[in-house]
Amino acid sequence: MDIKRISLSFIALAILIAIPFSFTAYKRNTIWRDDFTMWTDTAYKSAAKARAYYNLGAAYHDEKEALEQAIIYYNKALSIEPNYAGIHNDLGDALRDKGMLESAIAEYHTALRLKPDYPKAHNNLGVVYYRQGNFDEAIREFRMALRLNPEYADARNNLEDIYKMEGLK
Repeated sequence: MDIKRISLSFIALAILIAIPFSFTAYKRNTIWRDDFTMWTDTAYKSAAKARAYYNLGAAYHDEKEALEQAIIYYNKALSIEPNYAGIHNDLGDALRDKGMLESAIAEYHTALRLKPDYPKAHNNLGVVYYRQGNFDEAIREFRMALRLNPEYADARNNLEDIYKMEGLK
C-alpha cells in the first residue's frame, strides 16, 4: 500500500466517525438552549432525581408569571427529597411571591427545622414578617441571618430598611 491510499483511508474513516458525533453534538445543543429545555429533558431522563425538578422549578420561578409551575416542580422535588432545606426555602420564595404568606412561613420554618443555621431562610422569613407588618419578628430574623453570616448584604439592607422606617438605629 502506498502512502496516498493509507491517507485517503484514514480521512474516510475520520469522516465516518465525525459525522455521527457531529449530529449528536448538534442534537444535544438544542436541548441545552435554555434552562427550561435542559431541565425538562433532565427530569424526563432522571425522573427519580430531585435536582432536576428543583432546577426546573427555579427556572419557572425566574419567570415571575410562571409561579404556579415553579410551585408544582418544587413540590415534585420535595416528594423525592423531603429533607432538602434549600428546596423548602425556594418553595417559600415562590409562595411569598404569589402572595401566599402563611404557606411561605411554613416552608421557611421547615427549612430552618432541617437546617437551623441557614441565613437565607432566616432572611426570607424576615421579609415575610416585614410584609405582614410584624416588624419585631422581622428584625429578629434579619439579626439572626446576620449573626450566622455577618456579610449577608440582603439581610443587612432589610434590617436597615426597617430601622429607617421605624426611626430606629
